[in-house]
Amino acid sequence: MMELRFHYENLDRHGVMPEEAEECFRDPKRLLKRISGIYWLVAETEAGRLLHLGYRKEKDKSYFVFHGMPARDYEKRQYKSRGK
Repeated sequence: MMELRFHYENLDRHGVMPEEAEECFRDPKRLLKRISGIYWLVAETEAGRLLHLGYRKEKDKSYFVFHGMPARDYEKRQYKSRGK
């Protein structure tokens, strides 16, 4: 698994546990979009919670998750329609 680092204050502010964020990276149905070196991920936790995460690749090859929150309604629709 990739090495992840977290902006704990942001995750806590939005009620996201680091363990949930890690689970999202293992979701085979995850949605991923890259915009100018920033990756935006919508994925499901093992408990079925849909999250929206923002992260970037660091020079040391780790990934810094700087943003995490529950997915918005339109992101949930996009995720649920994937693979249909």
